[in-house]
Amino acid sequence: MEDKELIGAKVRYINKEEHERLPSCYPPVGTIGTVYEANCVPFDCSPGTVLVQWEDGSTSENDLWFCNISDISFVEDSDISKNSWIEKLGYGGWGDIHWECGSCHKDYFFKEGTPLQNDWHFCPKCGIMKVNEIRIGENLEDESK
Repeated sequence: MEDKELIGAKVRYINKEEHERLPSCYPPVGTIGTVYEANCVPFDCSPGTVLVQWEDGSTSENDLWFCNISDISFVEDSDISKNSWIEKLGYGGWGDIHWECGSCHKDYFFKEGTPLQNDWHFCPKCGIMKVNEIRIGENLEDESK
């Protein structure tokens, strides 16, 4: 994949050890982000480093952090199922829990419970039926069980 094709790509963080070592820099495993810059060499990082905009509240500062390309996996449309609600980190306050539609990416919030617990089986914006929920920080490979 060329550098310009990497920019804007959706990625998932997969390096549990780095997150445990520096949780203020590296988000929890499973966190979704967008590549902001590719093949940049900050400080003493190796070539092949990408700058990723992670979900709000998943790291410190503005959630824009460098990581090695080996610490991420690329998210295909089929990977984040279009029929899923995806939990968002660091949104709200006042106890709100934010969720994103896996197909149109519109954000919604709930004072209590998950979208499916609140009988949101369809996205109000795109109308796609939702049959599961992806909770950030859980093992996303186990979501199909």
